Amino acid sequence: MKKFLNVLHLEASPGWGGQEMRILKESEAMKKLGHKIIIGVEKNGGLIERAKNSGFLTYELRFKKAFWFISFFKLLYIMKKNKIDILNTHSSSDAWLGGIVAKFLNIPIIRTRHLSTAIKKGLNSKLLYGYLADFVVTTSQDAADIIIKQANKDPKKCKSIPTGVDFEKIKVDPIESEKFKKDFDINETDFLVGTACFMRSWKGIDDFLKAAKILENENENNIKFIIIGGGHKDSYVKMAKDLNLKNVIFTDHLENPYPAINALDVFTLLSTAHEGVSQA
Repeated sequence: MKKFLNVLHLEASPGWGGQEMRILKESEAMKKLGHKIIIGVEKNGGLIERAKNSGFLTYELRFKKAFWFISFFKLLYIMKKNKIDILNTHSSSDAWLGGIVAKFLNIPIIRTRHLSTAIKKGLNSKLLYGYLADFVVTTSQDAADIIIKQANKDPKKCKSIPTGVDFEKIKVDPIESEKFKKDFDINETDFLVGTACFMRSWKGIDDFLKAAKILENENENNIKFIIIGGGHKDSYVKMAKDLNLKNVIFTDHLENPYPAINALDVFTLLSTAHEGVSQA
């Protein structure tokens, strides 16, 4: 086997959340080890600019079924041109399309499963996690157990590797947290309750806002509720307005969220489903 590998990551998700962050971090680590990393992302996806800024050869692709015919040949070109040794897929659409192309070229496939949601039973799981995945990586053991059972996957070829934490990056200077409070007009006497996530339906933001309303009705006026992160924000901003909440702050996406998290008095992890390992 070659000492240094040419690895192609495919990501059909257009967002920028924990899944995409993990792909970038893993790519950066593999690059430091001497491997060549190429990244293919859904057109206009959140990973594109960050991958380019990190020095990776990056391709924009279309993973929706309507574009599969064109994308099949584009992937064929990418894999041959870059002499890909391993394909790493991350979402359903890229796993199907990329997996088919890789099988055609006899390229080994690693499928990373980031979520803990149930997978479709029957032939679907056996194809996606069996035939189209030589090895499966999950972010939690529960997800690995589901795949081993439903896809009849050899346990030796399906392992949980939880998302790691860079302890250097999460070190926070207290001055940075004070600046965060100043930027968002937070007083020293305010008690901060918050969460950090890419806002989606299962992140529990609706529960968070309902709890904020209950406490506001009890005249707990010194409590401020902080939602750190981007995502599908508009519906929750509307919900906060409909509830007439006065003490809720939406920070939007913060490239460095750690000073904000460090400023909290209480951190809440609210996800109701789907998490492999929450990076928050």
